[in-house]
Amino acid sequence: MACKGENSVSKDAKSTASGSLGDTLVILKNPTFWILMLWYLCQETLIITYQGSFYTMINYYGNNIKNKVSTYTDVYSWFQVGSLFWALLTGLMLDKLVAGKTKQDKEGCFVVPFFLTVLTGFLVSIACIIPIVELQFVAILFHSLLKTGTHALHLTFMTSAFPKEHFGKALGTQLSIVYIFTFIELPVFSWYKHSLESDPLWLGVLFLGLCFTANCLPFYLLWRRCRTTKSDNYTPQ
Repeated sequence: MACKGENSVSKDAKSTASGSLGDTLVILKNPTFWILMLWYLCQETLIITYQGSFYTMINYYGNNIKNKVSTYTDVYSWFQVGSLFWALLTGLMLDKLVAGKTKQDKEGCFVVPFFLTVLTGFLVSIACIIPIVELQFVAILFHSLLKTGTHALHLTFMTSAFPKEHFGKALGTQLSIVYIFTFIELPVFSWYKHSLESDPLWLGVLFLGLCFTANCLPFYLLWRRCRTTKSDNYTPQ
């Protein structure tokens, strides 16, 4: 009897393991999973690289004037606190946006929000390129919006695009891969500090490249929405 019980437990464990592996493979075969991860990787790289380069950038544009640099770092700190309230508002807006929608309709609802988050990244990038120190107030504002919107959109879209039973696997896999790839920021910081001598011009160009790449997700969702609409409207002759 004991042997039968052990065999039953062993079979259950094997079936659970094979089921978990199968679920993971289903997620990894989903193009939406990889395009979402590319979007998130671009946004997260821009967010963290700007944070790491902020003080050096302000020093460069502010000609190392201590009082001026201190003013910008204070404003940056306050905007980080303010982004907590923006996070709450963003969450409420996204919940209202997808409430009562079907899965296909939910994906369509995210096209504009994804475009808007990429647009905020563009504005941060352009403010970094233009050599006017006052424009860094604009960059600080939109960077806080970018950070809050990116994380809120990523989590909300994950819950809408993937089944609830796969949410943990999908989220864990994406975060693991993205945070491994964000180690690329270390050579970027070194390149910015030494090769560019802290000149933000080419750093801003890199940010623009990340934004253009991140646009793949809203365009992909827009294409899927158009294809679904054509399929629904198609009537065989």
